[in-house]
Amino acid sequence: MKRRIGILAMGLALAVPVHAVEPDTAIQQPSADVMSSLVTVSGTAADADGTVSNVQVRLCETITNSCWDGVFQFDFLLSYFNPEDGWFNATPADGTFDSAAETWTDSVSPAALTGMEGNFVIQARAVDDAADTDSTPATKIFTIDATPPDTSVATPVHGSSRLTTTEIGGIYVDLNISTIQVRVQDLSTGEYWNGGAGFGSAEFWSTATIVGPFFTQSFGATLVSGHTYNIVTKGFDTAGNVQSVFTVGFSSTTFTHYVLPPSTAGVTGLHASSATANWALTLGSTGYSLIASTDAANPPSGVAVSSNTSSEIETNAALTGLSPNTTYYFGVKALGPSTATAYNQFAASATLANPPTGTAVSSVGEATVALGWNANSNPSTTEYVAEISAASNFGSLAASSMTLAASAQFAGLTPNTTYYLRVRAVGHGGTATAYDTSVTTATEAAVPVTPAVVANSSTQITFTWAANGNPSGTSYTAQISTASDFSGTLTSSATLLTSATFFSLTSAATYYARVKATGHGGTDTNFTTPTSTVTAAGAAPTDAISGTVTVNPNQEVNLVQITLSASGGTVATVFSDAGGNWSFTGLSTDTGINYTIQASWKLSDGDATSIVSQSGHQVGTTGIAMGLGLSVTLGSITGTLSLQGSSPAGSRAAASAAAVPSGAFVEIYRGQLAARVATDSQGGFTVPKLLPGTYQLRPFNGVEFGETITVRLAEGESAAVAFNDASAAGANAKLFDPKAFYFYPNPARNRTTIRFESKVSAIDARVFIFDITGSLVREFSGAEASRSGAEVSWGWDLTDNRGRAVAPGIYLVRVKVVGQATGTQADATKKLAVVR
Repeated sequence: MKRRIGILAMGLALAVPVHAVEPDTAIQQPSADVMSSLVTVSGTAADADGTVSNVQVRLCETITNSCWDGVFQFDFLLSYFNPEDGWFNATPADGTFDSAAETWTDSVSPAALTGMEGNFVIQARAVDDAADTDSTPATKIFTIDATPPDTSVATPVHGSSRLTTTEIGGIYVDLNISTIQVRVQDLSTGEYWNGGAGFGSAEFWSTATIVGPFFTQSFGATLVSGHTYNIVTKGFDTAGNVQSVFTVGFSSTTFTHYVLPPSTAGVTGLHASSATANWALTLGSTGYSLIASTDAANPPSGVAVSSNTSSEIETNAALTGLSPNTTYYFGVKALGPSTATAYNQFAASATLANPPTGTAVSSVGEATVALGWNANSNPSTTEYVAEISAASNFGSLAASSMTLAASAQFAGLTPNTTYYLRVRAVGHGGTATAYDTSVTTATEAAVPVTPAVVANSSTQITFTWAANGNPSGTSYTAQISTASDFSGTLTSSATLLTSATFFSLTSAATYYARVKATGHGGTDTNFTTPTSTVTAAGAAPTDAISGTVTVNPNQEVNLVQITLSASGGTVATVFSDAGGNWSFTGLSTDTGINYTIQASWKLSDGDATSIVSQSGHQVGTTGIAMGLGLSVTLGSITGTLSLQGSSPAGSRAAASAAAVPSGAFVEIYRGQLAARVATDSQGGFTVPKLLPGTYQLRPFNGVEFGETITVRLAEGESAAVAFNDASAAGANAKLFDPKAFYFYPNPARNRTTIRFESKVSAIDARVFIFDITGSLVREFSGAEASRSGAEVSWGWDLTDNRGRAVAPGIYLVRVKVVGQATGTQADATKKLAVVR
């Protein structure tokens, strides 16, 4: 709406329009926020209820807030904050401001900003024909940036010898940066990086990533060792400035790519057939090649094994298929796209040795043990340490052997001793393997020293011998015989002592003694050279009658039945031994009794072939000679007793098919038991000087009896028999039967014999005698026992451990038996009455 106001001036009345709406102003140029220069300033003006009469423009600098003075400079007296400072009239596009809508330009502002940079503000305001001014001038804030960006490559370093990263990076200077481009050229070929892994003939610029004041460009190209490369970076800003100057060493960087041999970092994870080599990362490589050789030269003349990696970031690799306990020289080189570096060699390293296998004892002697094992692929230069000990935990060693062979010999050992053996390998690097499974063996017993007589009477002989190095606990078998070849009457004594006493011998008779030892492994030694002695003549026994029996021509004859009778009938029957000797003992001392002695031979049961008798003999008579009057050639029976399955498989006893327990014997029957003949260590036995006839033989293997064999012997015949015992012996037999545990006599007045039977030959037995209050009165060890076949016995003179006679009463007798092979135990207790 317009209204008119009358004004009187100089006598004239003028009409001035009045507007209700202010004019409106707009700036069209510059439209950008940043530019390299200000080319033009223009805009529009409009008045809704009148016409535009003028447009005013001002230019101010935002840092100092000063405005352009229109001539020379930005004047601090013209302040941006004073809304009336620094205004200039714009130029109408059509020459005059006289319409409601006008277009205007300003030529002052571009001229004022020539050569200047910084932040500026342009304001424009329109004035209408009512002299109303736009109270909210149009405002444009902008920046003049006339300087091109400056970029600089930080990595790789200009003039470096290789690319140390897969990224190109750098910095820039330009607050209005918009884009940075990167170009890489192989100066050796003239080709350009194609943005991927390769190079081509076309020039290619890639766009880098800008983060803060830095830029980065991923660079995955495959470089060639020895080639020189040039990197150029070019910056663009929002003002339209483009970097055109490339400074060497900054925005233009050159480097030559070389792949260096990797640095070695040692060999780890050494095993018998593998090892792991470690090295430092070599930048610029495409992978690595690892080799192992037994040749110390670099490069080696031959490669044992090799491994290639296809990753440049790998820093270790394992080599397999190596030989155990072998010194290797490892080498590693870096691989490039077209060439590879030289090998860098590691210090010599040795693979570990394999543990030996199959350790076994190959031979055993009295003081020696030979051990063997398998090398388990170890080379011949492998060193082994073999050890032998009497302790299963090898707490103390008897000996050790260091050898390059797969065997060891130990000497100077103790006879009849259990030893434990083990072996391990030691590698060239000094590392020992685990031990192979230990093995156990026992040295053989030594042959005892020939026995010597230490006590001799008319009825008993005591022999002693030296152990010859055998330890305590060694089992010995002592034998005496009236024949130098031990074919006569044979008495054996098994003992853990180094002495034996034989009782009930014939006075003034020659006896031969010998002894052998039995090792823990069950093998008997040879018997010692026999020694002989003669029992004392002494007084003729007052309870015995003895003599000899022969056949023509004056030959001693074995196993002839001798019968002693008196008026009351038959008193006793015995059989002659291989020396033709016979005797009756334990007779009444009544010299008024006349005895008849009869020697008879039967070809077979019930048929008497030859009988001779003598009468009128009294007790105490000796040297009675009886001849059967037969002229025949005597024969013999020989045989063997072999054990099958009586020893554990693989044991030394099993290895010797004829090895039998020392308690084995063969019984010979002529209608009744005529003799017992002990077997030798190989199970052999001989019954010499036999008349023709029928004989029954029953074997005892040290545990139980076998089947009886009948032999019909012809005149002069040497018959041979064999017993094959397949029974389970030793550890599997019952230790003893309590029903066969008894005393005789019981009640006892002066002495008694404690007896039990065991089918197990290797036992430890002890006897404990307690009074009715439970106090221990007497104790007997196994060494004090006597053994005949299965029977084990002790004689007790009814005295206590101090030799004092025990009081009459009831005593508890306990026997305790331990099997040596199995450690099983059995015991029993029975009552014994002592009377006085």
